[in-house]
Amino acid sequence: MPTTRKMLLIEDDAETRAALTELFTKAGFGVVSSDEGRKALELAAVTKPQVVVLDLVTGGMNGWEFLERRRSEPALRDVPVVVLSARRREPLDVDLFLTKPVAPEALLRAVLALTARPRTRA
Repeated sequence: MPTTRKMLLIEDDAETRAALTELFTKAGFGVVSSDEGRKALELAAVTKPQVVVLDLVTGGMNGWEFLERRRSEPALRDVPVVVLSARRREPLDVDLFLTKPVAPEALLRAVLALTARPRTRA
């Protein structure tokens, strides 16, 4: 299956990052990952992802800071964001918030739905 969709995955837990990378790669995504937000911003400028899956609590630049910075980044401004977090506080300006633990199948369905619909953000 050719890879047609690009994903930026930001997750600091190596095992979770590896499992999610495998899940989305098998579903046809080209996955670029980072363990923190600052590196993720640099990767986004180069890869221009169609979706971001973001853990809020990471080392370095955390998820809240990443969300704030993405507004000024052309490669990310209109990209849908799925937040995964064990915390119950829902950040603003995301397309979907899922509380960990989340079933991999549910996460995959949600991401596929987000990447299939046309973007309407201004």
